[in-house]
Amino acid sequence: MITAIIVVSYISGAVALVDQLRRPASAWTAADRDRGWWLSATVLLGLFACGLFVGIAYLIGVVPRFATNDGIDPSFRK
Repeated sequence: MITAIIVVSYISGAVALVDQLRRPASAWTAADRDRGWWLSATVLLGLFACGLFVGIAYLIGVVPRFATNDGIDPSFRK
């Protein structure tokens, strides 16, 4: 059971890291978030099997800001 939790933590940290790396710097600036801080936190906490926690924090605190600042004119949204 513990092994499964650790594996899920590493996987979620890796997924969050890949998502962070693929986003351009302009998206981070528009979302008003510090890319360097999030990359560092994900790597460091991911090494200690805390990737699940940083993945959840990234998913809740940062990803929604990317969705609201995606450069699409709000009048075209449904």
